[in-house]
Amino acid sequence: AIGGLTLAYVLFQTYELFIGGFTALVVADSALALTWSSRQRVVSWCRDRSIALLIAGKIAWEIEVRMCASDGRVWPLHVAWHLLTAAALYYGVLSDTANRID
Repeated sequence: AIGGLTLAYVLFQTYELFIGGFTALVVADSALALTWSSRQRVVSWCRDRSIALLIAGKIAWEIEVRMCASDGRVWPLHVAWHLLTAAALYYGVLSDTANRID
């Protein structure tokens, strides 16, 4: 799905297509993760951290995108978005791995 989304973004050069598609994939992935019935506490702990970090990153990114043109001092929020998203990915992979082991 992400490959097709990226290809469509490159072909049509529509940024909104990429943002909407990526957001839909993240929401679907998070919703599926919430259906897991693992008995390992690490699975839910990592999953919840991943979702919380994704939400925090999305908030930072939305503020930065909307305010950057009027106030350039918000650029550190873009860096925060990258860090929060990377941490969310890390915890998401840990959660997925632990769920598969369980």
